[in-house]
Amino acid sequence: MTNKKWALLLIAISIPLSYYGFSNFEAGSSDPLQAILISLGCTGGIGCFFGGLYLFFIKEKGRGEDLLASQTSEDSPIQNPIKKQTKKVNEMAKAKTTKDTHVADSVKEFREIGQSMKDGATRRANIRARLKEMGIAIDEDGKIDV
Repeated sequence: MTNKKWALLLIAISIPLSYYGFSNFEAGSSDPLQAILISLGCTGGIGCFFGGLYLFFIKEKGRGEDLLASQTSEDSPIQNPIKKQTKKVNEMAKAKTTKDTHVADSVKEFREIGQSMKDGATRRANIRARLKEMGIAIDEDGKIDV
């Protein structure tokens, strides 16, 4: 719905609310619940009426038109051209790519070292078992106990 339709709807709602509130307004002659309803009718009617008037007289704008107008005018709040910002973004992307490549290479090397350590531990355990069968004990530092 457009602003004009909302304005007319609010003004149409304000009429019965205001009528109920002001026609039943008497000091001290109603129940507490009815007094609350009367006060809500008065304030709601007045609020809807002025809200409708405000919507009726303001200019209807789409989303982002204020920002677009400020960027296309000569007195734009944006001081730097957009092209310079694009260069900075490209440099940051290249730096991030270089960093990502370095990280990926480091992770790959770390995994390869871990795998070779596992293979070495397995080979050492096999050699230790063969030596034990021959009655020779060897510790982690390579010292032999016969």
